[in-house]
Amino acid sequence: MDIWPDPWALDQTDPALRRREVFPLSDAGRAAAAQCMKEAFEAEPERWKNTPSILDCEPWAPPAPEEEKTE
Repeated sequence: MDIWPDPWALDQTDPALRRREVFPLSDAGRAAAAQCMKEAFEAEPERWKNTPSILDCEPWAPPAPEEEKTE
């Protein structure tokens, strides 16, 4: 399970803002995943309620690779 804030898709979100958890494909695993999502929301409700509109921000882009220095 991946958790990240709105408004962009996972690949357009800074990796520092992502959270990844792995759960078994079973009833217990699904219950644990649901509990994990609930706890993530309850731990930072303002983060999840106050995300910008997709119309008001730019997607994250990885830093440009450093150019090789020529001597």
